[in-house]
Amino acid sequence: MAISLLRIKNLRNIKKLEIEPAQQLNMLWGDNGSGKTSVLEAIYTTARGRSFRGKTAGAIITRGETAFEVFAQSRSKEQEHRIGIRKSSSETEVRHNGEKIGKLSELALITPLQIIAPNSHELLERGPEYRRRFLEWGTFHVEPLYQRVHRDYIKALLNRNEALKSSRNQLETWDCRLSEIGERLDSLRRNYLSTFKQSALDEIAFFLPQEHVEITWKPGWEGNERLIDALRLKRQKDLERGFTQVGPHRADLNIKFADRNVRQSASRGQQKLIITAMHIAQAKICEKLTGASPIILIDELAAELDKKNRAILLQRLKDLGSQVFLTGTDPIEEAEIKLFHVEQGASL
Repeated sequence: MAISLLRIKNLRNIKKLEIEPAQQLNMLWGDNGSGKTSVLEAIYTTARGRSFRGKTAGAIITRGETAFEVFAQSRSKEQEHRIGIRKSSSETEVRHNGEKIGKLSELALITPLQIIAPNSHELLERGPEYRRRFLEWGTFHVEPLYQRVHRDYIKALLNRNEALKSSRNQLETWDCRLSEIGERLDSLRRNYLSTFKQSALDEIAFFLPQEHVEITWKPGWEGNERLIDALRLKRQKDLERGFTQVGPHRADLNIKFADRNVRQSASRGQQKLIITAMHIAQAKICEKLTGASPIILIDELAAELDKKNRAILLQRLKDLGSQVFLTGTDPIEEAEIKLFHVEQGASL
């Protein structure tokens, strides 16, 4: 997947902008507040139908305007894609090749995308939901059944939580249902994880060859017992608290660095390299298993990385072959990188 044309209108400080990116490395450079990250935000919106900087459309729309618009023309394999999005404070309209799209998940399948932003350290430092969300991106793209199974699991979980509060006579029914779907969901995640784990460790070793990193999976209940048994064992405590305490919705990806939790033992620079390696691993797996090469966005390439590690990361991105968009306050003047100078919301 590579964007060949991007048009932005009325998005934050960008009144109107049009660029024709290179198929591989692109860099948006300029002063802080010039609009570099807003360009990444526009690209992200074409892939997810929403911003990565907040859920409120009103904050994204240029002051004095009623809506923002983004158009991207891209190509995957032999197919052309034209994606147009118009978003106001109350309505979102998404079109693909002229036809309306009803589900934003369709956009994600058309344009697989990975983003590494200054707050990406939250993947390692915050709660399990951040790491589940990361793993689910990969599982969603390579396991066709994942979205439906995940949706069914969430529905069963809500029903069991309701039964805990008002319909206790139905608990055994929902325990069986939740267990059946939950184990299927965990199986899909584990299938993906078996591929992801080794790929991620290989990438991390490229960036941090002297460090020992471990990745393990915690499914959300004791791994040596069936989910139905775990649900029954926790039933009384669930009744007391009013919600389900075990299951795939409590799963976590556990990452150890130098035999300790990565949050405690890795510096911010090391964390950024680990996170970047994990994203690159996902991109490579997605391309290998689906044929679709994800677009990669890296906001503030230089942040928290010394000169040596920036050079290592840049070389890895060149080798990857995916379309990459970088931002920074200073340009990286190399033949392989197409530069766009962004100033006051316009590309010069």
